[in-house]
Amino acid sequence: MADMRETSTGRVTKIGNGLDPIPAPSFSHANERRGLGTEATPMPSNAAESFHLSEQMMAPPFIPLRREEESSLSGDSHRPFTVLPRNHLDGIGMPQQYQADPNAYLPIDSECLVGVNNPIKSILSELEPFIEEELREVTKLQRQSDSWKEKIKKNRSVIDKNLSQIKQNRVDMSYDIKNRDFWFGRAQQVLADYATAEASGSSSDWAWLIRKYGLKNPDGTSIEARSSSVGTLCNDSANSLALEYKAAGMRYDQTQRHIEATNALIEGDNDKLEATNQQLQKYIANVYANEIEPLQDGVLLLNELRVKLKSLERQETPPKYGDLRAWAEDFIDSFLKENPFTLQRVVNTFRRLASIPLPPINS
Repeated sequence: MADMRETSTGRVTKIGNGLDPIPAPSFSHANERRGLGTEATPMPSNAAESFHLSEQMMAPPFIPLRREEESSLSGDSHRPFTVLPRNHLDGIGMPQQYQADPNAYLPIDSECLVGVNNPIKSILSELEPFIEEELREVTKLQRQSDSWKEKIKKNRSVIDKNLSQIKQNRVDMSYDIKNRDFWFGRAQQVLADYATAEASGSSSDWAWLIRKYGLKNPDGTSIEARSSSVGTLCNDSANSLALEYKAAGMRYDQTQRHIEATNALIEGDNDKLEATNQQLQKYIANVYANEIEPLQDGVLLLNELRVKLKSLERQETPPKYGDLRAWAEDFIDSFLKENPFTLQRVVNTFRRLASIPLPPINS
């Protein structure tokens, strides 16, 4: 049975079958043979680097604290409400970049708005071109509305001109009607007087009729009242005169009817112009209510921010981001209650420039 023995190096070897003991390998012996003594040979440089990297992979990462974290650890009670966590491990080991938006980092409340970087000037340099762009959009819409207003003005001028023409035409028609009725009445009167003279049959009545209307023979000579054919001659002459009077009355009647038809056409044109003006008025009202007024409210909102930034820049004590946020939160709340249809993009720009936090999905 084999015998187990412990060597000088502390290793256990098996001895059996009457053979000599087998010595355990020793680095010290190898070093003595090389003339290096019993000290351990240093590890190669690449092996040391590999060992160091393996330690880094096993050790937790070192993450420096930000200013707001340092202040909280040092006992400072100021905890800025606008700072969202960056990419570092939380208490349960889950990266917070997956719990919050990593791009939503905002300056802390205690950070100054003036200094080497001068954030106020940077904000103003972005704010003022945005206001100018909004004003250009307002101007473009106002020009469009002004063109519609000018069209309405021209239509109103045409309508007024047409109304004056209609009024004058009605005056002319009244005279035409009077003239028509006058000549129709003359024709009827001639025939009525002829009937009276014919009924009397006396030469004096025929003479009265002949003298009153200037009745003549077909050849143009005067009719003799005592002639035996005076009745026939007066009948022909009176009928011719009555027809002439009726023809004069018909000319005035036709003129009156033509003017009446003209007035109907002009009134139809005025109705179309009035309908066009009403439609243009609706366009103007809609553009103002839905586009111009919200843009003007947005310009007013951004102008207030510009005035506030310039006042912060001039104040004696260095302004902080917290000062701007405190004002901006209260101001935009009251402003939107009075102007609830301000464009969302303008409100988002106000929030962003005033450093008010808002999730990206709501921006």
